[in-house]
This record gives sequence, C-alpha cells and structure tokens, in this order.
Amino acid sequence: MTCIGVIFALALFLFRFAGEDFFLGDSAVQKFKHVPPRVDFAKILLPFRIKLLGIKEPYRINLELTAVCNNGSMRVYWGVDINAFHQVVRAPEDWFTQAFFRGNLFGQGKCMEMGEIQRVQQTSQAFLPIEKPSDSPLHLGSAPRDVYPCVVVLVTEGQALLSAIHIKDTKCMVPSQILAEYYKSGETATLLHQIFISNSDIGENSDTESQEDSETEEYSVFGSEERKKRRVARCVVCQEEKISRVILPCRHAASCHTCFSRLEHCPMCRGFIQSYFLIAKEPQVNIQNSKSTEEITQSRNQENLHQPAASILQVWRARLSNLAARIRGPVLQNNF
Repeated sequence: MTCIGVIFALALFLFRFAGEDFFLGDSAVQKFKHVPPRVDFAKILLPFRIKLLGIKEPYRINLELTAVCNNGSMRVYWGVDINAFHQVVRAPEDWFTQAFFRGNLFGQGKCMEMGEIQRVQQTSQAFLPIEKPSDSPLHLGSAPRDVYPCVVVLVTEGQALLSAIHIKDTKCMVPSQILAEYYKSGETATLLHQIFISNSDIGENSDTESQEDSETEEYSVFGSEERKKRRVARCVVCQEEKISRVILPCRHAASCHTCFSRLEHCPMCRGFIQSYFLIAKEPQVNIQNSKSTEEITQSRNQENLHQPAASILQVWRARLSNLAARIRGPVLQNNF
C-alpha cells in the first residue's frame, strides 16, 4: 500500500506539473492577443489655426495665424473668468454670435479688457502680433488661478475657435502656452487635442517614390505649393510605410497598419494601446482569407489535442528529463 501511495502521489505531481501542457498545448499559460478597437472620428476642416510664437513683453504676444475663410472676425479678451469662458463655450449659436459682435462676450465683470474686432482674410502661417489696449497691469492673483490671462476668439459663419493663452509672470512661473482650444460649431463645442507625430524623416522621399505619392491630403490645406512643404512621416517600426494610425490614449502617430497589428504597447512611450483612429487611407484587407485571433487560438488547441502519440511521448520525455535535471541540481565539472 505504501508503494502504491507513493506512485499515486508521484503521478499526481506529474499531472499537476505537465498535465495542462498535455491538454492545452506547449504552454500552460494561454496568451490571447489584445486587438485594440478602432474609434471612428469625423474629419473636419478647421477654419482657423493659431500657434504661439513667443511673448516679447507681458502683454505683447506673437502668434501665427492660418485661416481658410475670407470672412472671419477676431477679438482678443484679457483677464477672462474661467467659469464664464466655459459657459460661453456651451452657449447657443445665436446668443454667441450676438454677444461677440454687439457687446462683451463673457459679460460685465468677467473680462478685464477687450480689444476691437478685426477682420481675418484667408492666409497661411501669417505673423499676427496682439497687444493689450491699455498699459495697466492685469491683477490675476497667485496660482492656482480662476482667470485666463488672454483669450483669442475667431469667428466665421456658424463656427468659432476659442484659444485660452497663459502668460508667464512672477506669480505663476508656468511657461507661456496655449492652455486649451475649443472648436465651436453650432450648438456643439469640441476640445482640441494635439497629435504627437514623429517628424524625423518628414520631407524625405525614397528613390522609388514619386513626388505625388509622397504628398498626403491629411496634412494639406492649401495649394500645391503648401503641399510640397508637408510630407507624411514614416512608420517608426519599419521605416518604410506611411503612418496611418494614431494610438489612444497617448495620441502618438507612429506606426502603419501592418506594424500596428503586432504591437501591444506604443513604440514611442510604451503605453498600453487601448484603441486607435485613422489619419490616412489604408489598403483593403481580404476578410475571407483573414482569421481572427480567436479562430487561430482554437485551431492551435485542436491541433495540439490531435497530435500523434509519438510527439506526445517526446514532450513527456522532455518534461521528465527537465524534472530529473531539477532534482539532481547543477552538475559541477572538474576541469583538473
């Protein structure tokens, strides 16, 4: 009975050690590939874009303006209450338009100063200096503040762009920057986020690539001369294909559709890929010839269950050899 008990315990140990491999395949740990879902975004053409170039003096700001419309209007507000700013962003279109042209958009007591309305014509990367009307300093208080130092509002037919700009001073040493940008269309407002794209090889063409293929609609807004200056970036993984996908939530545009299918983490920041969206057209995939990850996993498990007895014995022999090597421990060789 003692011998039978020992044999039974040994068999139970071996089954616990390698039994799952016998039924599930070569590894007891089954890994399922994460397939990030695609998020569909509607592509829109912004009527305005501004870029902060620098601040010469506390209340003199240099901007770069790009406009695709000929009937735009701009007004700059100074010392805007943050709560009033977000209320205006969600305001109805009719009220927003009337308040912009006929009075103080943010209300009395919610804006310290405002400039005159300026007309905006179609332009590309034009230099735009703005300056506070008076020389009196703005009393914004210490950080954290409930006031935006400067807000630039650009308006055209049914659309608007609101940009909140922070100005560095002695009480708040945060670098000057555009804190937030909202695109308002009708009754809806969208907070704009920046896409981080690798630009190490933008502007380089391969020997086999034509000039027309190197250009892209996603980065072109104006004429052919502008498109020639803006080329698509290449995938940071293969360095050959064009970047077509933006990873979420980190917003890194770094890979093509082929390399993306092999990634679980962003190649730029190593963050986990939760989802993605497209910024360029991709080639069509033959659905009939493609298999999902679940189908591939099931087929592999079926193959492992129906593998020949000879291969099963080889797996068991290898497992027992490894077990015996672990029991004996490392073998010391005598080199004398």
